[in-house]
Amino acid sequence: MAKGKKNDTGSPKEHDPSFKGPVSERSCTDVVCCILFILCILGAAVCSIIGYARGDPNRLVYATDSAGNFCGQGKFQNKSFLFFFDLIQCAKMGPGVVLGCPTPQVCVSECPQENFVYLESVTLERAGQRQKAREKLICKYDVDPQVSTETIEDLVKKEMCAAYYVASKSVINRCIPAVFNKILDLKEQLKTADNNSIQTVFGETVTGTKLENGTIYLAQFYKLKGYAELVFKDLCESWPHIIVGLVIATVISFLWIVLLRYFVGVIVWLTLILFAGLFAFSSYYSYRRYYDLKGKNLTSEFGLSQAFVLNFEHYLTLKETWLAFGCTSATLLAIFLLIVIVLARRICIAIELIKEGSRYTIPMQLYMLFMFFWLMNFVVAFGQMTLAGAFATFYWSRKEMPPHPLLSSFCRCLRYHLGSLAFGSLIIASIQLIRSILEYMDRKLKSSENSVAKFILKCLKCCFWCLEKILKFINKNAYIMIAIYGRSFCTATKDAFMLIMRNVLRTYVLDKVSDFIMFISKLMVTGGVAIGAYYWFENRIPFLENFIPDLHFRLLPVIILVLGTYLVTSCFFNVYDMAVDTLFLCFLEDLERNDGSPEKPYQMSSGLKTILRKDVDEVDNVHVEGASNIPAENAGEGRLRAGSQVEGGTETLLPAEQEADAELKAAEDQDATDQ
Repeated sequence: MAKGKKNDTGSPKEHDPSFKGPVSERSCTDVVCCILFILCILGAAVCSIIGYARGDPNRLVYATDSAGNFCGQGKFQNKSFLFFFDLIQCAKMGPGVVLGCPTPQVCVSECPQENFVYLESVTLERAGQRQKAREKLICKYDVDPQVSTETIEDLVKKEMCAAYYVASKSVINRCIPAVFNKILDLKEQLKTADNNSIQTVFGETVTGTKLENGTIYLAQFYKLKGYAELVFKDLCESWPHIIVGLVIATVISFLWIVLLRYFVGVIVWLTLILFAGLFAFSSYYSYRRYYDLKGKNLTSEFGLSQAFVLNFEHYLTLKETWLAFGCTSATLLAIFLLIVIVLARRICIAIELIKEGSRYTIPMQLYMLFMFFWLMNFVVAFGQMTLAGAFATFYWSRKEMPPHPLLSSFCRCLRYHLGSLAFGSLIIASIQLIRSILEYMDRKLKSSENSVAKFILKCLKCCFWCLEKILKFINKNAYIMIAIYGRSFCTATKDAFMLIMRNVLRTYVLDKVSDFIMFISKLMVTGGVAIGAYYWFENRIPFLENFIPDLHFRLLPVIILVLGTYLVTSCFFNVYDMAVDTLFLCFLEDLERNDGSPEKPYQMSSGLKTILRKDVDEVDNVHVEGASNIPAENAGEGRLRAGSQVEGGTETLLPAEQEADAELKAAEDQDATDQ
């Protein structure tokens, strides 16, 4: 396609000798979206202030009765436990019981230790034993059953006293039937001490199954809160170790960045080899463990006492676990090797782009760590545009580098383009909101038998997942165009999309290859920290036993460290990812604006010219067989072989090409000086 010719993907960029990267003359873009974004932030701040002023954090900690009183606080200081009058009523709420059970609730000094039904008290009262009949009743605060003139039946029917209760234990200061802790037969009817069936005020027999229905959600909710307390205690014990682990992860990530700066090719290929070796060793070790355990008679059953216990060691004794590990590792190894073999040449291109971007990333690490604490999509977009502006400046202004390119890019984004960033992040946030709604609807329809609705919902979830990925990719490239040209979001999106479509195959392959390399690097750092943390907290290092804290859940700090390490490494490697994307988009424009001749020299570095020379030839569809004579003005870096003459098997360059080679050598010397 000739330069300047327009088609469905737009017109290629024309050569502009005055173009030196990000333009200085700009105006504010997408102001309406900026104002809307600020108003939404103010609205969220107002809601937060109102919630803090009118809310009571004690409600998250202490049990509260039906009147909102805190058990164990104030005048109820000696009554720390919450008692439910009728747990059967809780069953009617389903999972909504965690928001409140409709039965009366009072604070008591201790949970009931025996089973009771009000019919026994009625019999005793009729027999003239009024005091004994009423001493077991649990009633509301304003009711004293010993002095009340109401009959026991009336007290129960008016819900002033509980109709029944069963032996209970405290779970997060709530009285929950002890039947769950003792693992009784839930289908057997519960009996009182006098062998009477327990009945509600409505005459309904209380069985273990009905109690289970009434308390299963409460039990799960309060049990989770119990585990939350243990987790909090473990975090209090292990937080210094977690901080040290995150610091180590940060140092390793920084060292990895430094190594990529100077030994990018070695590091990338070594990382790929080690990653393949890891899968190979995992496959070998897993199959070896599988065959060792195959002849042993081990059961995979799990007792109820282990239902809520993180017993990782149990699974490691099962041959099925190691067989699954082995098959998974072998499959991933085969896929990984195929990817590396097929994309070997593209990996070389990605390495050169990473090498090019690595020259400018070291000063940006502190900035990216700061950006980590900002909010979601808007923050990500702001960081992407800032880095894009800095990297574009590096690309287009190599000979006349302006001072403080990163700070200048930051100021441009802050002054002119907050509206565009708000626009782009609003689109992604809207898609994510729709996906959340679809996910909620999917959970609600799980028990439904409407297959058509389920199918449509699955299709919608898939479509919106794909749409989010596509829009994130387009937005990222739109931010790069905004950083360079200062245009509005819609215009920049169109320009970026057209540029990508004119180079769709190369863009897609290189983007995925660079993402693949970055992902492998993240996994290597995260995996190393994870293995070290596991051996540390599992007390597998003999000479450091005295330094290991005693924890309830030893895997908890390991999981936190793994997640934290992955986030830290993402902060570091996302800088590289943005560098590669920005440089590649600039490279595509460089190919369209220039042809490598002295009049239109390429702005790319000599290293990038060398590694991409063959790609340039492919783009321009130049295929030369034998000797050819091409005018000097068409000779250039991308056509060196097309403009040469061959004499006696020796390649002789035309004068213009000699001049281009001289420029190439000078550029290489300049790059060496910069390094």
